[in-house]
Amino acid sequence: MTPLERTAAEIAKDKEAVARMSGAKSAMEGALARVKTLESAFRFIDAVNLETSKAFGPKMYIKVYRDAAWKTLPLSDQFDAIAKKIASVL
Repeated sequence: MTPLERTAAEIAKDKEAVARMSGAKSAMEGALARVKTLESAFRFIDAVNLETSKAFGPKMYIKVYRDAAWKTLPLSDQFDAIAKKIASVL
């Protein structure tokens, strides 16, 4: 059978496959747009984190609840932890 002798069923099957591929392409474009938005948000948060970290001196501390206990930590450690976490996902 030559390509010109395809049956209506084969043509319909191909049309369905094209429609599924088009849907998959749209879904992928949406996912990529969300990733781009998230990356942009993380970059903004990273910039604000760096800016804010410079506003506090080295003797600033913060109380945090970790490992089922309150701890007093240098504020700079918090800013560093935020920067490291953002860097790990970008």
